[in-house]
Amino acid sequence: MTEIARQKNISTSSVYRVMKRFYRPLNPFKQTLPKVLCFDEFKSVRHVTSAMSFIMMDGQSHALLDIVENRRLPYLERYFLGFH
Repeated sequence: MTEIARQKNISTSSVYRVMKRFYRPLNPFKQTLPKVLCFDEFKSVRHVTSAMSFIMMDGQSHALLDIVENRRLPYLERYFLGFH
């Protein structure tokens, strides 16, 4: 958020305010996984407990599916067990 604020010459709180206004859950009703699943890990923001998060998207439609706050195996197992 700080980098966005610096690039756009606005305050960090303004960035948070705009992001919050457009926030929507990425996948509130997860049912099935796509046939092609792309995923990666990235450095998390400060308010997340883990240093690295996990992001995934549909490999065919390129739609962002979800971001899991922790990339460690127990968290990912719990997350993926929620799919049918």
